[in-house]
Amino acid sequence: MDGGGRGSGAAPGHYGIRTTDYKLIHYYGAGLGVPGASEREFEAEWELYDLRNDPTEIRNVADDPAYADIRAELERKLAEYQRHYRDEPYAGSDTPHPEWGPHDAGTLKRVEKYAQALRASS
Repeated sequence: MDGGGRGSGAAPGHYGIRTTDYKLIHYYGAGLGVPGASEREFEAEWELYDLRNDPTEIRNVADDPAYADIRAELERKLAEYQRHYRDEPYAGSDTPHPEWGPHDAGTLKRVEKYAQALRASS
């Protein structure tokens, strides 16, 4: 991977939660070796979309005070799911990386081929 950022076919590492009305994404800034993710470090950022009023996700309302309660509730739910599924939130370079076993080799090759095609087309 070339370690490109957003728009280069290699997204920064992220996790999120979606409801019928909203989508919250946290780009935590590191790919952790996940296939298709960037190998570069980025500044963390949040995106929140109001899917009823903005179904094409054009307007990021993560920092809009009118959505502060919604964002806080979605962050709480996201943390709850992460605890439930033992998905440790990113807390810096010492955060454990996912383990990709040998059973994933074919999938990893397909993901890398797809990521290369995306980079080549941008």
